[in-house]
Amino acid sequence: MYSKKIQKLTGLTRKAIEYYEEKGIITPLRLSNDYREYKNNDVETLKKVNLYRKLGLTINQIIDVLNNKITVADIIRDKQIKLNIDERKIKLLKSAGNNLSEDILEELKVMEKEEMIYTKLTDIFPGYFGQMLFINYKPFLQIKLDEDKAEAFNKFIEYIDGLPELKFNEEEINYIDELTEGFSIEDFENVNVNKNKVMDNYEEWLKENDELIKTYQKYIDSEEYKNSLMYTIKEKLSEYMIKNKYYDIAIPLIREFSPLYDEYYKKLLAADKFMKEKEVYVKKG
Repeated sequence: MYSKKIQKLTGLTRKAIEYYEEKGIITPLRLSNDYREYKNNDVETLKKVNLYRKLGLTINQIIDVLNNKITVADIIRDKQIKLNIDERKIKLLKSAGNNLSEDILEELKVMEKEEMIYTKLTDIFPGYFGQMLFINYKPFLQIKLDEDKAEAFNKFIEYIDGLPELKFNEEEINYIDELTEGFSIEDFENVNVNKNKVMDNYEEWLKENDELIKTYQKYIDSEEYKNSLMYTIKEKLSEYMIKNKYYDIAIPLIREFSPLYDEYYKKLLAADKFMKEKEVYVKKG
């Protein structure tokens, strides 16, 4: 069936259907005239997606549900936990007013144990700094902190809190603002989901993107790139990370308190080794 019919059957716009195709949720057959031919199971999939979106699931959650990585029950449980915690916080806030008694502080400590690691970190480090730093790890931090991992977590907080200010000049700040304008938190999450997919099958990804990798490598070796603000900012950030031993201190701690990140990191090391052996390793820009 063609685009018009599937729009009618699903109630979705053409742009929405193309977006879900771009995300790999459906894979219609591309005809020689560039028309798309959809199958009956595409209709059922899109109906599910439409329903899940209306019920408040993110695209990444929907993809995970469709790929059987998580269940709707998992999402419901997480939402219920968060809702329960929020309701309890509102109740405490109402009863506390301007007076924070010891009983209220103790209740808050109990609730904090039930929160996800990502929520804990963005509460501890609010604003732009926390969001930009931790969003790269969000897929691996949507878990509760095990008690036996608390020491590593506290060491991580102490390390991050002790980092010196990373300073950019006005031109660099304006460039970063322009670059990230309109780039939402969900966009960051999508990037991380795609990174995970690459790590799950990096050999196939390298074959499919061989020309892209060569083009990218050629660009980052060029004088144009080395004279750009992007290069200057990346070098400054890299120097900051190395100077403050971020890779030596922060990464091992994240691996320790997040088993999910530890698993991803091992895949990353395997992919890095494979690329070096195949001489397709992309140098850092």
